[in-house]
Amino acid sequence: MSPSSLALCVTLDTVMGALFMKLLPRLFFLGLLAASSDATTIYESSRHDIAVGSWGVAWISGGEVMLSNGINTSAPLVTGVNVTKVIGADVTGDGQQELCYVASGGLYYYNFATQITSGPFGASISDISAGKFLSSSTRDLVMVSNSAGGTGELLAFNGGTNSFTALGGGAIRYIARGNFAPTNGLDEWVVINTANQPFFYTPNGTGGGAYTGPLGGAADYAAAVGGDITTPLGEEMWVQRTGQSITYLEGVSGAQVNVGTGGVGTVQVALATGNLDGGQAEGFVLGAGASNVLYRWRVGIGFDVFPAGNAGWSTFIVGNFDGDSADEIFAVKANEPGAVYRYDPGRGDSGFTLIVQPNGDGPSSALLGNTNASAPTLDGYSAILIVNESDTYTNNSGVAERITVNNFDVFIGAVRGRVTPFVARVLGDNSFTVLAIGTTRVSGVDYTTTGSKSYPFAAAPFVVTMNPGEKLAFGYTDA
Repeated sequence: MSPSSLALCVTLDTVMGALFMKLLPRLFFLGLLAASSDATTIYESSRHDIAVGSWGVAWISGGEVMLSNGINTSAPLVTGVNVTKVIGADVTGDGQQELCYVASGGLYYYNFATQITSGPFGASISDISAGKFLSSSTRDLVMVSNSAGGTGELLAFNGGTNSFTALGGGAIRYIARGNFAPTNGLDEWVVINTANQPFFYTPNGTGGGAYTGPLGGAADYAAAVGGDITTPLGEEMWVQRTGQSITYLEGVSGAQVNVGTGGVGTVQVALATGNLDGGQAEGFVLGAGASNVLYRWRVGIGFDVFPAGNAGWSTFIVGNFDGDSADEIFAVKANEPGAVYRYDPGRGDSGFTLIVQPNGDGPSSALLGNTNASAPTLDGYSAILIVNESDTYTNNSGVAERITVNNFDVFIGAVRGRVTPFVARVLGDNSFTVLAIGTTRVSGVDYTTTGSKSYPFAAAPFVVTMNPGEKLAFGYTDA
């Protein structure tokens, strides 16, 4: 299809114009799922290369971040940087989880509501986790391990101020969140040092905390996750031990009890805990080796292959973002790093289902606003702001579109004043949200004659994603 461009004369003292947009079709934008803001529940994988949030599931493929809402898969959200870690957390305090990731040693977060990426923050970040750190805030603060200079310092990140708080520690290489003391209203963290010893970090709720350990009396701990499977008294710390079967620690915040689960005696390459059937909670492990089979462990039963016949995975995560009573598993195959599979019994899945991109298409380019032809009259006002509600663009493609706003075309009716273009999302009649403000063009600098002009919209093209049915409008001001 090709959207129409009406030659409607919306004029002001100096200008009438339009924006030229390039549209990339077949991008599925994941949007926020209204049924699950999920601002407090945090799911974590032991590898920190796959994450779930209220927006869906994200995973790392070739240094890029891929996205899926559990039904369809999008084009990569994060490209051009080497992403090494990813997790979901509400670092801005808006009640929705951002996508937090580490790329080239710096911390970034992507806000799905504003579609804005913030960062980089910090340097030489090697691992990332998230949870409730301050008693005075509902914000899920990102926790990172900074290995600059080999110190392995533990840091807390505040997304409200984009600042770090040093939490001490030494030679830390790995961090994992858990809610091991459920009565204190905070989360806790297990850190593993370069000697493969685990320590327990308890925040005090005011910006500091204390370390205890080493835990478990061993020095072969590779990774860990928290999950409540065996007791209502708090989560256990589930541990991946080099050359051993998985272990979990009961009573992490008090007197620890080291419990071996048995099972396969190989290095586990990933861990998770969850509840897929709405009944008894389960633990899940991914066995090493060529088969890379996903195993389930249940109290009093032990291990089984679950779901039956699965094999070939490189990473996985268990979480729940669709608002039902049971969790889901999302997994990535070793030989298909750009694809994700879902297992969700609540949707009737009998095994893993490949999630694919949707069908649909849209135009390759469009004109937002009216043409920059000569205006019949000038409005005579010295300052005005206009939103063109007539010459809008609506995404009628059936799938979300990634739109790049390139140029601002304008007709200069008098060499005076200035003009600033902007792009707005139309919410209703006379109701708008401004998405981007372009570069102000000034008489005597950017234009010295009347007539049709064309400028870049801003220093860099503005990129936004439109869900099906959403509408954009062009506006400008000469104030």
